[in-house]
Amino acid sequence: MSVKEEIIKQEEALKTFKNNLAFAERTSNNHRRDRYKVLVKETEAKLMELGKKLPLESNKYLRDVIDKQNDRITQQGETIKKLVDELKEQKNKIENLVNPPEVKEPEIITKECPKCGRSIKMNNDKSMAIHQGRWCKKAH
Repeated sequence: MSVKEEIIKQEEALKTFKNNLAFAERTSNNHRRDRYKVLVKETEAKLMELGKKLPLESNKYLRDVIDKQNDRITQQGETIKKLVDELKEQKNKIENLVNPPEVKEPEIITKECPKCGRSIKMNNDKSMAIHQGRWCKKAH
C-alpha cells in the first residue's frame, strides 16, 4: 500500500474516531470517551509519521495542523496585547488614585481699572478679562 493510500485510510479512521468521541461525550460514556481519545491521539500520531514521508506541499494533514497552530498563536498574541493594554490602563488609574495629578488653582491677582484706577481682584486668566469687556463694574 502506498503512503498516500495509507494517509487517506488513516484520515477516514480519524474522522470516524472523532465522531464517536463526540457521541461518547454527549452521552457521558466515560469508558468509550477515554478509549476514543486514545484512538484519536494514536491516529494523529500515525498521520504525522506518514506525513513526514511526504513533501509538505502534498501533505494536506500537516498543512492543516500548521495552519491551526499559526491561527492559535496569532489569536493568543492578540489576546495578550489586549490584556497588556488593559493592565496599563488599570496601572494608570491606580497611580492617579494614589498620586492624584496636581490641580492648579487659579492665581488671584490685583489689578487697577484702566479708566478709574480702582483695584480689582481677579483670576490670572486673560480670557476672563476679555470676556467681561471691562474690569470694573462701576459704570464709566
